[in-house]
Amino acid sequence: MNQRGDDFSAVTIGYGVNNTSHGAGHAAFVEATRHLGWTSFFGRAEFVQVETELLLDTHSDAVAADTRSGVGAFTVGAVRDFRVPGGFEAGVGADVTFYAVPDVLRETHGSRPTSFQVFLRLRPPAGPMGRMWNMRMAAPSSHRMPVE
Repeated sequence: MNQRGDDFSAVTIGYGVNNTSHGAGHAAFVEATRHLGWTSFFGRAEFVQVETELLLDTHSDAVAADTRSGVGAFTVGAVRDFRVPGGFEAGVGADVTFYAVPDVLRETHGSRPTSFQVFLRLRPPAGPMGRMWNMRMAAPSSHRMPVE
């Protein structure tokens, strides 16, 4: 994490394995956020190996039970923070996700699946101890605590 005043950048990378009776499925993601003043921009790329039969919602011999397909997703979005009465913290935002699916899933999921969401985030007021920020307690009503 890199932070200057109220502005910061953060990046997270993760990897995991899901072991099932049909074998191991791998997953990985990388996500990043850039916060500037009252606005945050974010992105996420992820890849997961899934049991193809589950996504097709079939139990036929057309796809072996242990067949795994790689599915990818790329999300970009933004959130704009604003103050509301009573010490609540709010933000309004939107994002769009583009998916990459293998040929075997295109008939049921489409060749270029896309989704989007518009949302309102509402957080309760910070208590007397404030909020955790960068592993330190932030003062109540403080938007962001600078890193020393």
